[in-house]
Amino acid sequence: MYLNQIYLANGYYGVEAASHGYFGGTSLELSISQAALLAALPKAPSNYDPRRFPDAALKRRNLVLAQMLKQKVISPKEEAAARKGKLRLSAQEQEGGAPWFVAAVRRELNDRFGQDAETQGLRVRTTLDAGLQRAAEKELARQIEAAESGKLGRLAVEKCNGDPEECLEGLFVALDAHTGDVRALVGGRDYALSEFDRVTQARRQPGSTFKAFVWAAAVQAGIPVSTLLDPAQPPADYAPADGQVASDKPLNLREALRVSSNRAAVALGQRVGMAQVVDTAHSCGIGDAVIPPYPSSFLGAANVVPLELVAAFAPFANGGDRILPRFIDEVRSATGDVLLKNGVVTSPALQHGAAFIMSSLLADVVERGTGTAARAGLPADLPVLGKTGTTNGAQDIWFIGATPELVAGVWMGFDHPRPLGPAATGGRLAAPVWARVMAAWEKGRPLPPRWQPPEGLEQHDIDTRTGGLAGGGCPSQQVSREWFLPGTIPNDCPEHASGIAGFLERTFGKWFH
Repeated sequence: MYLNQIYLANGYYGVEAASHGYFGGTSLELSISQAALLAALPKAPSNYDPRRFPDAALKRRNLVLAQMLKQKVISPKEEAAARKGKLRLSAQEQEGGAPWFVAAVRRELNDRFGQDAETQGLRVRTTLDAGLQRAAEKELARQIEAAESGKLGRLAVEKCNGDPEECLEGLFVALDAHTGDVRALVGGRDYALSEFDRVTQARRQPGSTFKAFVWAAAVQAGIPVSTLLDPAQPPADYAPADGQVASDKPLNLREALRVSSNRAAVALGQRVGMAQVVDTAHSCGIGDAVIPPYPSSFLGAANVVPLELVAAFAPFANGGDRILPRFIDEVRSATGDVLLKNGVVTSPALQHGAAFIMSSLLADVVERGTGTAARAGLPADLPVLGKTGTTNGAQDIWFIGATPELVAGVWMGFDHPRPLGPAATGGRLAAPVWARVMAAWEKGRPLPPRWQPPEGLEQHDIDTRTGGLAGGGCPSQQVSREWFLPGTIPNDCPEHASGIAGFLERTFGKWFH
């Protein structure tokens, strides 16, 4: 996508974009009054923005008309008629295409080329995918409308009254899981209501999405997936509520993440250690976020930048590499000289084996856990991983997921946090948005290959109730197959016989005795 030529406010780059956005037609269809208005904008687009400062824009337009008359570009009669022309702006696409994305690009251009970057005639190639952007805007708006109209259950949400502080908000962002290229970015419900970019400028609690980093730290530390955690016996110093998790028996790491057990997360985090969990989160991409050394941090109580949080899931999808979000690919001068070639920046975050095991665990969340709504409408053979997130009081609602190609996240909530109601969960509100956007993206595309285990990983059957290697005597209904890093294979199941006797017991049960 090229943002060619001059910036003309409201996310419009170039005369054609501005002609369509402001007046609903092409540049060839502009009247003298309209052409003069566009010519008035380049000196200071923000100050003469016709939507925000119509009086200033008209005053500046009239100065342009006077210059056109002086240069004999128009006649006195044409100048007088144009000066009388009122400011009639198109109601369609008032804020231009991808306004929050464009604003992010502008900020980067200003940082690199100075505050007058928008008047330098720069030609900018960005990373945006127009089709994915349109789908993201459509589906986020659709979900917000459904929430406000009561279609998603009983929520503490009302129709937007025009006050940004009282209106339900949301965000969507998608990145290439290997390069960090930002493919779509929706920073809110309506740019006209609020230009604040919740993707890059907000800090929100990630809730249970942060558990992914607790589990990743544990796997990296050599704790096998077969390890049992007991939600019924919470840590003595901190016993959080466990939502809808109802289990009177210990859960292994896969089962506990699948149901998003809070108590299991705290127990696992304390076993690994806060420092290791924080280091893992930072290594994956959660920048400079301050994560306090309290048990609640294992449950996502520390504020993070949404863009960083979503990007930090990329190592689970790409084999273990951290990505750096990238908005701009290349910048050229007005004469075509290359001024900037933005290279892809990645760095190791997780061991390849640990990344693969995490992809397996997070895929199970989508297939059989709290994130099943993210599967709706997607090809059955498309590899998908993800994690839901709901903070205390349902003030922040999340789903972050990935395929082998794309990592994306959805958030919903209020700018000034307040509860959305008991019906608000990541699986109910955020995951369906993710699924519909991804379905639009995947339509007609070849399916990416599944995640493959790296060399050195071993796969063994375990008894899910004891955490040990399954033997012939382990009941088949509690045997599952798991991946293990070298040196982390558990001991044999302590409760069931092995060998020939175990095989006969498993086959014939009580009749064998």
